[in-house]
Amino acid sequence: METSLYLPVKRFLEGLGFEAKGVTAGIDFGLGLIAQLRDDRYAQGVQLLAEYAPAPPFEGDPARADPRVRAHLEQMMWRFDDELGEEAEAAFLRSKT
Repeated sequence: METSLYLPVKRFLEGLGFEAKGVTAGIDFGLGLIAQLRDDRYAQGVQLLAEYAPAPPFEGDPARADPRVRAHLEQMMWRFDDELGEEAEAAFLRSKT
């Protein structure tokens, strides 16, 4: 039986396995990988060449985000999950007829 472990990180590297969640996390991961393969100065040059200077207008870390915004998002996602579940069930039932 295979198990999985949730890690609240955007980038993860272990042995030969790696994962990046999201666009900017992928860029960050790539820069970190370049730094490991070459060195920090080289990776910083790549970042400068790409003019990658993220400055998001809002908080994207759930641990630091406004609790009201998190609650609103959770309500939106619950509604979406309910609708998706209903659609999936209807599609399954249609496939059986």
